[in-house]
Amino acid sequence: MFARLRNKLRPRMGTVLLAVQLMVLLLPLAGIAGLRIYESALVRQTENALVSQAAFIGATYRYALKQQFGAASGAQTGCPPAAYSGPESNERVFQLRSPQLDLASDGILPEAPPPAVANQLPLAWAEQAAPAVQEVMANAQVVTLSAMRLTDCLGTIIASTGGDHGRSLLVRTEVQDGLRGEHRSVMRARSQKLQKSWLSISRGAKLRVTVVMPVEWQQRVVGTVLLERTPASVIDTLWGKRGELGFAIVALLLLVVLFAFITAYFISGPIRALRTQVALALAGNKGAVTPLSHSGTVEMRQLSEDVAELAQTLEERADYINRFAAQVSHEFKTPLTSVRGAVELLRDHADVMPAERRERFLNNLLADANRLELLVSRLLGLARADVLRPSGERCNWLELLNSLQGRYADKPLTLAIDWPDGVDQEALMAVDLAGSVLTNLLDNACQHGADSIVVSASESDGSLELMVADNGDGVSAANAEKIFEPFFTTARGKGGTGLGLPTIKALLEAHGGSLDLLESEPGNGAAFRLRVPFS
Repeated sequence: MFARLRNKLRPRMGTVLLAVQLMVLLLPLAGIAGLRIYESALVRQTENALVSQAAFIGATYRYALKQQFGAASGAQTGCPPAAYSGPESNERVFQLRSPQLDLASDGILPEAPPPAVANQLPLAWAEQAAPAVQEVMANAQVVTLSAMRLTDCLGTIIASTGGDHGRSLLVRTEVQDGLRGEHRSVMRARSQKLQKSWLSISRGAKLRVTVVMPVEWQQRVVGTVLLERTPASVIDTLWGKRGELGFAIVALLLLVVLFAFITAYFISGPIRALRTQVALALAGNKGAVTPLSHSGTVEMRQLSEDVAELAQTLEERADYINRFAAQVSHEFKTPLTSVRGAVELLRDHADVMPAERRERFLNNLLADANRLELLVSRLLGLARADVLRPSGERCNWLELLNSLQGRYADKPLTLAIDWPDGVDQEALMAVDLAGSVLTNLLDNACQHGADSIVVSASESDGSLELMVADNGDGVSAANAEKIFEPFFTTARGKGGTGLGLPTIKALLEAHGGSLDLLESEPGNGAAFRLRVPFS
């Protein structure tokens, strides 16, 4: 029961190969996807850090403005109203600014244009509040490495870590959006001179993350904070995680080894075992090919069983051929020896040999030649029967038996036919082959002293059954097991070759039928049963 359950659960070779190929395919895809996801995470991490820094710089600027203007209205700044009309400035509203950038979906803008020459000077009140912010940005850059700029509500830089005070950032679309009160995060191509060639594998090393945050004070947009920074490269980050990465590589190698073991266990191992068995069989070891105890897959189990069956069939066929060759040699040896002896006598003594003796030798030569011709004919018939493939033709067996009655009318043989009504007369076999079957069987009965044969027809399990009973010499119990062996005959003196019954049996079995000896006692005749399928 366990063996049957194991065979049912055994995977198919195609399933194993597909699974292994998919797993191998997923390894590089998983690595690529993992790097891309990790690279995008680095960009978002950089964006999140810049948002936090921008929020702190904006808060510092608002504090400076509050110290400068006191309780005065924001309208005194001359800046446009903010798009958001929320609660009063003394109320705290928590607004989480989540990272928005994604390498997979967001495009990379061209390299940022340099700040342009401003059309006017920075606003005076903004210049007065800027020094406090400038000091904070300078101190923060030492740690954050970010490029920081603060503009007034006209887009003019009033504080910067890049030495471009007084220039305009209106040339950048993200700053224009910020002056309208919008929060913007973009990715821009990094300057070629700042890129390092050994980082070219990382897309993050070729871009800079830019965050623009509007600074709102008393419901007015009083400026923008622009921060830029190149995200950490994948190579630098992976080097920092070299321990974890080494562990992952070892795990992947172990996984590949596992895949190789699975392939070897289910496919390579059984194939090698099967090839070893075949090599032993080719070396002449009989019984070397047997169904594999460990076949791995359903197809391999079926293949090993088929190969074992094929090897057994070939061994049996080889043994049969060896025995058959020995029997043929024996059967041909006697008449050939007789022919050789007669020819030598005639050659040496033909001139002085009496006519009667010479005639007797010539008759012996003719009889031996006829026997050899009969043996060759019967051997060809048996060979054809062994390799015969049914043509699908059907024969009317009753009509064939009736025609044989006329053929044996001039011989001392009475053929009686008992064919009940309702028994189908047509069965699966060509007319010439069916005639050969019946003729061989009737001739065999005549050679063993029969002068009366009764053929009775019936149907059984989709087959036509013919019972052929004769009143000849019968078959002894000792010979009953040998009569279907080639060249076995008890009527050799009457011209028997021992090939008739084997040929009949081979023809019937080639069509899915059978031939059996049912009853036989010495002196009381023999009864054979022929079965031929109807279709």
